[in-house]
Amino acid sequence: MGTIMTTTTTMTTTTTTRIARRLRSLGAGLGLGVALLASGGCYEGVDQASLEPPRSLRGVDVDGTLALSASGQFVFDAPARALFDHFLAAEGEVDDDALHAQVRAEIDARLDGQPAEQAWAAWLSYLDYRREVSAMTERYAGVDPAEAVEPMLAELAEIRARTVGDAPGMPDDAPRLRAALAARAAMEDATLDAEARSRRLSTLRTELGEAPDQRAPSRILLRIHAALEPIPDDDVEARRAVLTEMVGDAAAERWLGMEQRRVDALRAAG
Repeated sequence: MGTIMTTTTTMTTTTTTRIARRLRSLGAGLGLGVALLASGGCYEGVDQASLEPPRSLRGVDVDGTLALSASGQFVFDAPARALFDHFLAAEGEVDDDALHAQVRAEIDARLDGQPAEQAWAAWLSYLDYRREVSAMTERYAGVDPAEAVEPMLAELAEIRARTVGDAPGMPDDAPRLRAALAARAAMEDATLDAEARSRRLSTLRTELGEAPDQRAPSRILLRIHAALEPIPDDDVEARRAVLTEMVGDAAAERWLGMEQRRVDALRAAG
């Protein structure tokens, strides 16, 4: 009996230590201020609701996988990016703390030890990459595309080098950036008539790869696009109803706002 109790105590202590280590990592990275409450194996200060799937992710299997190399190291490949993108579909629907908690829980359910920490670091690096690229794009919004292309490409390379590096799951975004700037130039080119502009933009959409990236598909976005496809673009209320049902009020309004900005840009271009 004493042996069983000792073994159980050792296992409980090991598990508690492991959880505490994970919480310290999570708290340090996110400022969640969480601490382990030793009694009962509960977390003090952790909102259990944050581990409930966001509305847009409910009923959808998690995309992607987290794989290891032959030497047991985490590999940031396309399936891993698909998993990260799955949770990023709820970005803005939930706050950063809840989003991070969801991803951390998913990583811990699949990996342990150093590979789990490597996957966590990859997630944070991926977020940094996305947000730095977004900030760069906003800074150059008012700059002539012809003048912006080279400095933006150089900055894009710098951002990648200091965030995700040469991770095999990350595509080269330079061609997409070039195509996006060319599309912007076409939108702003007063010498193009509507038909010529439409042809140019159609070609550029193909270059931009607006279809889902097959190396890291997101079932969330595929499901949303499929639901909206039969609804006319100008039937805003019908589209709002579908989006609200699928992703909630806040995310629905963001989606509709994005669509409206696209319509406004096309109208402004003539």
